[in-house]
Amino acid sequence: MQALLAQRNRLVETKKKFSVPTAELVFIADKELSKKVEQSSKKIIKQIETQIIAVEAQLNELIANDEDLKQQYQFITSVQG
Repeated sequence: MQALLAQRNRLVETKKKFSVPTAELVFIADKELSKKVEQSSKKIIKQIETQIIAVEAQLNELIANDEDLKQQYQFITSVQG
């Protein structure tokens, strides 16, 4: 589970690294260049999002198949706030 969580965190951080600079590039680069970079980044971001969903599915499966993890998950997610 720890390895899956670490993988998910790396993917989320990588997604951020592609998202933020692309949005900022619009203000400092010419329109054509920023559009090309944005298109390229969008493809990569989509692939990363697909991988995040896959890792989350593996985490959910792991939790569902382990009774102790399932109880802990239900307890943690039942707390409001």
